Amino acid sequence: AVHTPADGRALAVGSGGLAYARSAGGRWESVTLPTSATLYGVAGASSASRLVVGDSGTILRSDGTSWRREASPYAGLLRSVWWAPDGRAMIVGNEGVALAWEGTAWRRLSTPTTGFLRHVWGLTWSDIWAVGDSGTVLHFDGSGWQKLAVPTTALLRGVWGRSTRDLWVVGDDGTVLRWNGANWQTLPTPFAEAVRAVRGVNEHSYVMGGSGKVFRWSGEGWVPLATTLTGLLIGADGSSNLPLVAVGELAAILEGRM
Repeated sequence: AVHTPADGRALAVGSGGLAYARSAGGRWESVTLPTSATLYGVAGASSASRLVVGDSGTILRSDGTSWRREASPYAGLLRSVWWAPDGRAMIVGNEGVALAWEGTAWRRLSTPTTGFLRHVWGLTWSDIWAVGDSGTVLHFDGSGWQKLAVPTTALLRGVWGRSTRDLWVVGDDGTVLRWNGANWQTLPTPFAEAVRAVRGVNEHSYVMGGSGKVFRWSGEGWVPLATTLTGLLIGADGSSNLPLVAVGELAAILEGRM
């Protein structure tokens, strides 16, 4: 996974505690984190305030100068983390686990699934989405999680949106769904492999996955973008003043520039 804050000092994490940070000058450099666990999720308010999650209930927090490990009420695999604008945070992972941070300690929330939740993203604390195995889509309204009916049973791997009326969900078998606040639309398949990540920058929406493939939605169809990679792309992040950054297997880091 990768987190790209407004100052451009992105952080990418991966297998065996691997981590790379992007300096203000644009150079990616190795970073030592206090764990050898494989890391799957990273989020934060800035480069000086971040969370990283991974195997064996690993939760790491950074203040920009040092890292510390936090106590987790779940010892299994934690797959994704989202940081709310007000400083609260949500983690999801294996066995339908959802952990909430509201300022003092992590607590486990009840969810309507025991399946693997693979990604979490939100707009506010009362509008958080999580996706996972067997077409699972959950919504958190600030007090509890509800399961939504969706037109697929595919394994879902990514969720992102601009608003409550423009939400994107991606997954295996080229699955791309779009929520308009009332109904789901099944978009054309960009490629037959698993779509592993979805992200938007400004007015553009991007999906990516196997064989280094990246596509941009034109409003009517998918436009392929040239990349220099052939390996699997797994995670992405970006913002209005920064290039989209994608990460993948073999420590690949890809920066997209218009």
